[in-house]
Amino acid sequence: MKPMVIEQLVRQRLLQDRAVALKLAAPDQLVRNAIMQIPAFQVDGKFNDQRYQEILASQQMSPAIFEEKMRQDIVMRQLMDGFVQTGFVSNTAMQQLNQLMAEKREVVTATISAEQYLPQVTVSDAEVKKYFDAHQADYKKPEMVKVEYLLLSTK
Repeated sequence: MKPMVIEQLVRQRLLQDRAVALKLAAPDQLVRNAIMQIPAFQVDGKFNDQRYQEILASQQMSPAIFEEKMRQDIVMRQLMDGFVQTGFVSNTAMQQLNQLMAEKREVVTATISAEQYLPQVTVSDAEVKKYFDAHQADYKKPEMVKVEYLLLSTK
């Protein structure tokens, strides 16, 4: 499952980068309209701001974060649609989109436990001192002063 999630995140990032390169954007009004059309935020078929706020709060999400996610979704749909709504898709744009979608990433992870190698390590006091002397600047802190005072006043 983990490799699939990573692959999906990489693919999403590639598409976002491509959308930025193409200067695709979702205006505020388009985002607002899309949010108003979501049935979960409607009461009696009309957008209800209180319900909107309650649902977002239950998801521990602010309206600004939700709106940004909606904006990204709209932009991704524009990219994925390949401008089909306008009836124009260049061969180059379609090839690039297909290439992005078909790219494969191989992710390999390895966990190395320090306990496994700890018995093999021996460091003498002389080696520690030599390293410290060569890297003293790395261990210096800037000068600091702690000041405490008490003010007595007759006023």
